[in-house]
Amino acid sequence: MIRKLVIIVLAVFLVQFSVRGEHVVFDWRAVSDTCPILDDIPCALYEVSFCYVPSRSYGDYGKSSTLEFDLDWELAYYRDVLNGDLGVSLNFSALMLTSATQLHLPDQLVGVFVEPEWTWRYAKGRAIQISARPGIYSDMEDLDMDMFYVPMSCRFVRAFEPRLSAYAGLEVRPGFDKVFIPLIGVKYEINEMLVFEGGWPSIRMDYYFDRDWRTYAGLDWNNTTYSLSEKGTDDRGAITLEDYRLYVGLSHQTSEDFLLTAEVGYVFEESVVFAKDLEDFDRKVSEGSSYFLKFGVSRSF
Repeated sequence: MIRKLVIIVLAVFLVQFSVRGEHVVFDWRAVSDTCPILDDIPCALYEVSFCYVPSRSYGDYGKSSTLEFDLDWELAYYRDVLNGDLGVSLNFSALMLTSATQLHLPDQLVGVFVEPEWTWRYAKGRAIQISARPGIYSDMEDLDMDMFYVPMSCRFVRAFEPRLSAYAGLEVRPGFDKVFIPLIGVKYEINEMLVFEGGWPSIRMDYYFDRDWRTYAGLDWNNTTYSLSEKGTDDRGAITLEDYRLYVGLSHQTSEDFLLTAEVGYVFEESVVFAKDLEDFDRKVSEGSSYFLKFGVSRSF
């Protein structure tokens, strides 16, 4: 927790001194029709990424390497739905373990869900966003209702000025190891080249060299629960993977339609939590730390 707070404070400190000598006067009472968060409408038809973690240590239980695959597909975006805008996306993620170790980990963990997100701008500079991620989170060894989860979230968004907006809310994930996740953060377009997005559960800074090239750095917290159909002799009904990821990356707009990205990062404070059922998350195995490599491609509308 202390490390997390230190990183957040350092990130905010960096923002304050990245304005190149400009004196910024902030007024909490100000509102703006332009919002960096709400005006950032999904612009990628699909995004595909591959991530490789070469070595994960489980203490006396052995080591394992993992290969992660993610597909995020923006299916549709509708205007004027119940006085708001509705975006719908499809997400598929797969985690493949090359070695099960003595923990008898599953060979793969899969998440498949649809994410509708509704945004209602009910007043100038103010909005409410409601989203859900109903889908399957499982080892896919068998089909049953225990693999179906419905995480939901609601957040309040406010634009203080055309370059600065903030949000606060809550994510509720019934059946997960951590049911309630606070959502809080800001997005600040410092200038034409530098954009900061910070809060919980992620922090990110983007620097644009020009229209085609940009670099970025950030910190993510990940926590996902999966249902286990193959319980084996351990009689385990669910597993939760948790970690922090610190990364730097580079992206290149190869054409008007395609964007390529490459990242290198550090995974730390990893843990695996087992449960006999969805009400009993009490067996935790702490991992070590490792680095990772990630490559991605996305196509614009």
